[in-house]
Parts: sequence; structure tokens; C-alpha cells
Amino acid sequence: KDVQRGRELYMEIIFKGYENDLPIYNSLLFMYSKCCLLTEAHSIFVRVQIQDVVSWTTLIAGYVDNGLYMIALKCFEEMQEVGKRKNNVIQRNLQWKISMLTQSNDKAKVQLKCHMQ
Repeated sequence: KDVQRGRELYMEIIFKGYENDLPIYNSLLFMYSKCCLLTEAHSIFVRVQIQDVVSWTTLIAGYVDNGLYMIALKCFEEMQEVGKRKNNVIQRNLQWKISMLTQSNDKAKVQLKCHMQ
């Protein structure tokens, strides 16, 4: 039910012409990520003409939260390639998420953790 309401809000945002309002899109990105709808979150991410560090971090955190570590790592590398730099708040947030992962030898987790340092 909540996801359906989120989709309705998204359509209303488009209908009312708020398509380029970055804080609104970041909120939608967060909502879809938290609902495990990462395809929709990614779709919103690429639709926004200008992504800020919050947009990138929200998407990366969504991938980490859902165990998609290789995609999160790729996204993190892309963020840096386009010139977006992590700040202290973002770094702490992502480090916390990564530290909450269970200990394993998963190569993607190790790589992502190394990139965060």
C-alpha cells in the first residue's frame, strides 16, 4: 500500500512539473531504495539531470542495504569519476552501513570498504 502511494506521489510530481526539484527526487530515490525497488530508484536517479552527492549516496546506500555490493562499488566509482566527492557525513554514513555487514570474504564488500577509507 505504501509503495503504491509512493508511485502515486511520483506521478503527481511529474504532473505538477516538479521533475527537476532535486530534494523531491532525492526523497523519492530514498523511498524506492528503502522499499527494495532499486530498479525504480535507479530509473529516478538517471532521470534527474543533475545528481548531487545526496543522490549518489542514497543510491549507493540502497545497493549496500540490499546486498548489491558490486553495483554499490561501481556506483561509488562512477560518483568519483564524475567529480562528486564524498564528504565526512556521507563517508561516515556509508562506513557505518558497511561495518554493519556480516564478516565474510565477499570481495565486493572488501573493495567497497577499502574505497571508503
